[in-house]
Amino acid sequence: MRLRRPPRLAVLTAALLLGCASTETRSLTSSNATVVDDVQRFLRNPDGRQARISPDGTKVAIIITVDRHDTILVWDVGDKSKRPILRFPDLDAQLAWVEWANDHRLVFGVDIPLIWSQGVRARGTLLYAVDADGQNLAHLGAKWFGRGEKSKTYRTGQEFVTHPIQFEDRVLSMLPEEPDQILVQLERPTDRNPGVYRVDVESGKLQRAQPPTGQVVQWYADFDGAVRLGHEIRGSDSQLIVRQSAGDEFTELPQGDGGYSFVAYSSDPRLIYVTTAGGSDRDSLYEYHLDTMKLGREILSHPLVDIDAKPIIDPWRRAVLGFTYVVDRRQTHYLDAEAERLQQTIDRALPDRYNEITSRSRDGRRMLVASESDVSPPSIYLFDRDAHSMGELYRAYPDLADTRLGPTRILDYETRDGRTIRAYLTIPPGAADSKLPVVVMPHGGPAARDYIDYDPEIQFLAHRGYAVFRPNFRGSSGFGSDHEHSGYKQWGLAMQDDITDGVRWLIDQGIADPDRIAIFGTSYGGYAALMGLATTPDLYRCGASLAGVTDLLSMISENDWYEHGSEYSEARIGSAWSDRERLIATSPLNNVDKIRAPVFVAHGKADSRVHVKQANAFADAMRGAGKDVEVMLFDDEIHGLRNETYRIEFYTRLIEFLDRNMAPRDGTARLERNEPKSDDEGEQQ
Repeated sequence: MRLRRPPRLAVLTAALLLGCASTETRSLTSSNATVVDDVQRFLRNPDGRQARISPDGTKVAIIITVDRHDTILVWDVGDKSKRPILRFPDLDAQLAWVEWANDHRLVFGVDIPLIWSQGVRARGTLLYAVDADGQNLAHLGAKWFGRGEKSKTYRTGQEFVTHPIQFEDRVLSMLPEEPDQILVQLERPTDRNPGVYRVDVESGKLQRAQPPTGQVVQWYADFDGAVRLGHEIRGSDSQLIVRQSAGDEFTELPQGDGGYSFVAYSSDPRLIYVTTAGGSDRDSLYEYHLDTMKLGREILSHPLVDIDAKPIIDPWRRAVLGFTYVVDRRQTHYLDAEAERLQQTIDRALPDRYNEITSRSRDGRRMLVASESDVSPPSIYLFDRDAHSMGELYRAYPDLADTRLGPTRILDYETRDGRTIRAYLTIPPGAADSKLPVVVMPHGGPAARDYIDYDPEIQFLAHRGYAVFRPNFRGSSGFGSDHEHSGYKQWGLAMQDDITDGVRWLIDQGIADPDRIAIFGTSYGGYAALMGLATTPDLYRCGASLAGVTDLLSMISENDWYEHGSEYSEARIGSAWSDRERLIATSPLNNVDKIRAPVFVAHGKADSRVHVKQANAFADAMRGAGKDVEVMLFDDEIHGLRNETYRIEFYTRLIEFLDRNMAPRDGTARLERNEPKSDDEGEQQ
């Protein structure tokens, strides 16, 4: 459908959202109460998330947090009333997502801690449904498959319950044409790989749609709900298998140069969208014709980055409208001209932000828009095309409405061997970009990448007066296969040199104060932080690691996850046998004698990806060598910080650690941060 003219949107809260308050400068030597207040404002759980509009456009479901308990709120579009319909009682669990199965019933996923029979801790999910008025709550997976020998045990409060399935909520399709059914991928206790089932959203009754096949780990359904494509993992290799119709046999998709990654089905079941390098260094987006098994036209490519395309889907029109992808920020590429015009209308109303339509009514007249930028925390708007209006439903962090945030700059620097690294530097609000105290923050993965979006952690550090430097060192994904593969078996070596070269570039450019640089990261980033302290001990005043690796040999030879992914880990990290000496030499645990700066190490005791003994062994070695080390351990926390209380405690300790160790040595200067002035103070200027 077309608009006769671009509507002039009434953005109800634009003045509040887009304006910046005047600021004053205060010292970082403020009281602990101020530190805790800042941590609470920036790092607590967002006020709302996962908003979805009902198919008939009359109601919006939102996940909110009330007194630390996740709650589903239903907002009536007509009379503007809001009603909490469900409060999840378990503080260890989180509501992961919510969606409308039909006009009156919601389905939602619950993220839970699992304790497997052998004592290994992990995460799992449960699948529930509830009516929009809070009635008829049902755990849909309560009776699936019985109780077998491979059952897991999950904890809800003080209760322990056995259950055979780790992940219940992997929904492949909401089946818009069948409002009482959804399509879910499940792995039975007796199967090695998952199958696909239709689930009745009232009773939870199952009907198998696709049995486990080959080594498929992920299935995909077309707009009709037909499962015609699967992704197989064979050791370190992957393969797509396809069929033309539900009754046909599966065949392998010819791999071509570099293989294919599935993105989406088109409205034509004979056509899919894939990404592939096609013999080049970077992935591009293409059409692929299933009837001829041949690659079609190129849709999107970029000279700097891989196209990590995510489809923009209108399930009611059964169409892919376009794709989102990341260069430095998330961008959109549209296939549908009407959808592109609508996006332009929204972007004019909310300029200088990334605005994404996240949920649509059946008739397309009402939709939800998620809006954010690096200096604008996320907000959700209700866009009403008939009323030509867009009103704000909620802000994720309303306490930050009058807080000026730090902008992010794009940087390119050259490494010692001539490689160009794309990096990002977030500047404290109101600060000049010279002689800054800097926190270097290597990302985790390491096969991941940094880009520019709203990040509470980064904005918190910037608000407290620290510039944050994030380099996409070699080994990072997203910048072509050469950049990623050049990091293979380079933990602590060339990957670390890239980070070091970036820091020295900041110093040479006069951006960083060479006497006030810290390094902090999570997971691989924690490893890189500790190795930075060891390999360049004079570069950093202090360093911190959250869930970081300290002993590569132990991680590869003893960790269950890396054992099962041995081909993956050997190619990227190394072999516990043939690379033994290198792994020992590039482990922070074996380099504590070189570390001179204070270190802060934090870890979850239930971390199954990087075991807590990595932190304990490193701390013991530091203490044994008479080094300055602080340790913070979290009961029942896994890899990272999902628990809000632990997150607030950690960042309170982290900022106190940084402030204490990054203070100017002569005591004559102060790290600065910016706070909004009161209205009265602003008027006096």
